[in-house]
Amino acid sequence: MFRHGVIIGKFYPPHAGHHYLILEAAAAAENVTVVVMASVTESVSLADRITWLRAEHEGVPGVAISGITCDAPFDLTSRTVWAAQTACMKAAVRVVNTEPVDAVFTSEAYGDELAGWFGAKHVSVDPDRGHVPISASACRDDLAGMWSQLSEPVRIGLVTQIVVVGTGAADMSRQLTEHYRGRGGIWAKTDDTPSSPVLIRDVDPYQHRPPGSEYLVLDEDDESTTRLVDALTAAGQSWILLTGTPAERLDLAVRVSDKAIAYRAKFGPRGN
Repeated sequence: MFRHGVIIGKFYPPHAGHHYLILEAAAAAENVTVVVMASVTESVSLADRITWLRAEHEGVPGVAISGITCDAPFDLTSRTVWAAQTACMKAAVRVVNTEPVDAVFTSEAYGDELAGWFGAKHVSVDPDRGHVPISASACRDDLAGMWSQLSEPVRIGLVTQIVVVGTGAADMSRQLTEHYRGRGGIWAKTDDTPSSPVLIRDVDPYQHRPPGSEYLVLDEDDESTTRLVDALTAAGQSWILLTGTPAERLDLAVRVSDKAIAYRAKFGPRGN
């Protein structure tokens, strides 16, 4: 049994493979420090990744989650880059545990080198991804396709929330839900929970305004619509007015939702 194991990664985003690695390390070490390495240019914040990992592993004895922003380049051939990267890693470890590190757990080919910088033993875990065939790059390339490999906290954080409001909201919410379910696959699970990459619901916007949502406002061409959009505007919420025939309203609702889903699933530099 190791005394203090370390796991280093971007966790961009955290997925089932990461969770497997953490549990394997926790079974082999008394304490495990998980370090999230983020960049200021990445579209998922360091704080979110730390929060998701803590929520998933709060019941695992000895596991602590730390994180740091590090914008040193990635270059396995450069000792100066290795020194810059590992300096950040070690600082993040010390924030939560000052014990010497005696094991570094990875699934990477460069694990021996990384462990050497810590003066520790490398413990290779599922390097061929045979137990959990997934990678963070696969999640970034196809978020919907990898949705089932994400834990509940991560799905809650990455889901696109569509909220329909106004007279007839329940019916429009149902039609929009049925549209996405008709796409099959993970989309067949679409409802008012993060079971798929889109969550669709209708709420009373005067009582509850879910943050980070796209609001679809059904136009009644009267003062109630004006009051509704003014309330959403004052609250800083994004909203789209749905007008026209029922078919035209549904068409626009789908177009707006698809755009929001595509944006939410796009990982990469901020602003791109």
